[in-house]
Amino acid sequence: MDQEFDVAVIGLGSVGSMAMWQLCTTTDLKVVGIEQWGVGHANGSYAGDSRVFRTAYHEGWRYVPLLLRSREMWLDLERITDRRLFLPCGMLAVDQPGHAPYESTLESIRRYDLPHQSFTTAQLRKTYPQHTVTNDTEAVLDFLGGGLLSEIAVICGVQTAVAAGGTVISGEPVLGIDEQADKLVIRTANRTIRAAQVVITSGSWTTRLRPQLGGVLKVASVVLTWFAPENPRRYTADVFPAFLRDQDGVHMFGVPSLDGYSIKAVSHTADEVLVSDVDEVPPVASRASVEEISRNAHAFFADLSPEPVRHSIHHESVTASRVPIVDLDPTGRIVTIAGLSGHGFKFAPALGQLATSLITGRSDDLYSADFGLSAHPDAAGIALG
Repeated sequence: MDQEFDVAVIGLGSVGSMAMWQLCTTTDLKVVGIEQWGVGHANGSYAGDSRVFRTAYHEGWRYVPLLLRSREMWLDLERITDRRLFLPCGMLAVDQPGHAPYESTLESIRRYDLPHQSFTTAQLRKTYPQHTVTNDTEAVLDFLGGGLLSEIAVICGVQTAVAAGGTVISGEPVLGIDEQADKLVIRTANRTIRAAQVVITSGSWTTRLRPQLGGVLKVASVVLTWFAPENPRRYTADVFPAFLRDQDGVHMFGVPSLDGYSIKAVSHTADEVLVSDVDEVPPVASRASVEEISRNAHAFFADLSPEPVRHSIHHESVTASRVPIVDLDPTGRIVTIAGLSGHGFKFAPALGQLATSLITGRSDDLYSADFGLSAHPDAAGIALG
């Protein structure tokens, strides 16, 4: 069975859902989204209830325009769908002055005059006593930060696209893309789809469709953990912002309680793996990882349960530089967005906008040449298309 479309979006997760939303609502193109699982499934890099959102960005000030635009778009999607997607609780960065990521966060604030509040150690202890801090600690609250409800956001993006005329094919992995003179032929086990252009937003599965990126993209395992505080009311969004903690080489992040009894508090561990294919990611978290995260959580918060009340293992597509790939191939027919490297969900709406701009050929001030494949050191000699 053959079906014809102007654009096919392959993978309806973090970026694919947003790309489909933008393509269907800002253009007259006939769009299909293809998802190997169901929409909003538990296998994607976005799974795990929530993500931290921040505009004061330690990865670099160049991302701030993407983040500010994405915040607008998250709120638009929330308004359109009448669903809670964004928690406007602020985002608290707790660190030692002079630490490079913290100084980069402050630089983002200065360059874009972001609304914020700074805290000395004494002020931090008084205002946010949930946090255990050393005497050389300070913090800054990003007023525009907060939390995102990730699975619901993906579902809402796709639902909005469908309401605008988009088509969704789910439960069918894409087996390959064949390039013909006038069309791209997309094969699944059940059908053939023809499209003038394709957007590949397949996350950790990207190299199965773009094997030439095998040396640029890897898949990292990530363990997510939730702890039960003794007094959950001290960790609700009205009194406890989303947070980033850095101390003694430990990085931890999390969001306020969403369920009334637990908070998400996550740190990377020595047991995490970097593999070539998503199927190589371990199916469950190791005991060593759980114990390491528990030690880190108790160093930062005094009143949490001895170990996580819930934990799960996930994965993310990463580049060596942790800069994502946003690239249009030389034929102008295939856009590839990959390698979000664990920090891309928050600006997924802006990436969806960029995908639409690349497909339609319109200029977009949000695009950075740093996102192009040729800007990635590991991509020398690699051509898409």
